[in-house]
Amino acid sequence: METFYDGYVVNAIIDACYKSMKSGRWEQVELEVWRGKEIRDMSEISGFRIVSREFHEDAPLVLIKSEKMPDGRIKFIFKDKATGRIVETIE
Repeated sequence: METFYDGYVVNAIIDACYKSMKSGRWEQVELEVWRGKEIRDMSEISGFRIVSREFHEDAPLVLIKSEKMPDGRIKFIFKDKATGRIVETIE
């Protein structure tokens, strides 16, 4: 069952989306009240995993995000350094 707090969090996320559209960059979600646990590492969040903490200067692609799909497969989002094109693969 949803609570007023759920709506508060959703509204904060939507506000950040509007700010991002206006500024043209990612904006932080600002919550005055946080009832969740403190996240210190993205690998603690369900659905996310760290593929590699190493970055190679000469690699043609940069890993932007990896996400576990509902069916168990892993989706990777890369950015091509040369063209700026976004590349998605699902394994």
